[in-house]
Amino acid sequence: MIAEIKTKHYTSPYGEIIIGEFDSKICLIDWAENLKRKTIDHRLQRILKAKYVEGESELMNLAFCQLMEYFKGERKEIDVPYIMAGSDFQKKIWCKLQTVPYGGTITFDQLGQMVGKENVLRTIAATLGSNALAVIVPTHRMVGATHMMVNYGGGAENKKRLMDVETGGEFSRELENRSYRKQRQENNSTQQEKPSV
Repeated sequence: MIAEIKTKHYTSPYGEIIIGEFDSKICLIDWAENLKRKTIDHRLQRILKAKYVEGESELMNLAFCQLMEYFKGERKEIDVPYIMAGSDFQKKIWCKLQTVPYGGTITFDQLGQMVGKENVLRTIAATLGSNALAVIVPTHRMVGATHMMVNYGGGAENKKRLMDVETGGEFSRELENRSYRKQRQENNSTQQEKPSV
């Protein structure tokens, strides 16, 4: 008999969330509309040798309640038993990312240095994109080399909202400042390139 991953969809102010439980541990807590939903779901079922079935449990409901508290800024982490389903390398990346403090950010290069794999941007990006444990593994804390936004499975708006919860809105203000400075630099460059008449 094949094992089962109990799954349920929950409605949140940040969009629909899917939560899954396997062997009394959370194996999935993610945006239902994640761009890599099918890939993530297939990997979970393959690695755990289990199939999805609709259902719910106290643990799943607890995980959702804690996620809602996190969204409101009342909690800094989701504190439930969980299981990471991935390769050893993926787990290494995800575990290192969990060391980034609440409200902090990390670049791909910094994460690569932490795991001893510099210059593997695509590999790290693919690993982050395949994360099934949103917030527990805080991929929303990843930023580009210039600390600008990078892709996020839950969408750019949710990434910004999560970081704003953690920073009291400072993340969005800093993004606006960086964007403004970049625009000014581009405008100055354009003006300097114009030939004088």
